[in-house]
Amino acid sequence: PPGAGRFGSVGKALPNAEVKIDQPNEVGVGEIIARGPMITPGYDDNPEATAELIQDGWLHTGDLGRIDSDGYLFIVGRKKSLIVSAAGKNIYPEEIEGELLKSSFVFETIVVSKMSDSGREEVAAFIHPDMELISRTVGKELSDITRADIKTHLDPVIKEVNNRIASYKRIKHVTYETEELAKTSTRKIKRFLYQK
Repeated sequence: PPGAGRFGSVGKALPNAEVKIDQPNEVGVGEIIARGPMITPGYDDNPEATAELIQDGWLHTGDLGRIDSDGYLFIVGRKKSLIVSAAGKNIYPEEIEGELLKSSFVFETIVVSKMSDSGREEVAAFIHPDMELISRTVGKELSDITRADIKTHLDPVIKEVNNRIASYKRIKHVTYETEELAKTSTRKIKRFLYQK
């Protein structure tokens, strides 16, 4: 609301809309669902997709979030990208990506799950460093930057992030990409490609 914003929140539902959290967990996070006159009636000629999207008049957004006691909505991630730790704790990749992006050496990143040899989901990060910043820092041309140069600047970032976050969220696998990450036509990183 004007003059009453809350850091990290997208705000409150508009007067003609209802927003609630479906099946919240112990900390109040669940799928954000909404209904009101602005909600789509569904997909043309695709009743199966419509039935999945709209249930009992509620649009299931696929976003995970929570609503505080004052009615402010906080989005924490996407349902499809959720990682569940071996102990059953939820890990939101977008949260870890935000922590990584605090470093000026990280140009872009995507965090996904990776199955360990023991069959547990673990956190994996693909990182495209700011190659120009590394070039200026080490005093080399872009074409002369080595993997060792990248690791020298990025490994401490991973360590620092892992020290800041809960142990079950820690990054276990890192891949440094010298080229920009693959994106859709709308410039969103193709998470599904990296999940594979």
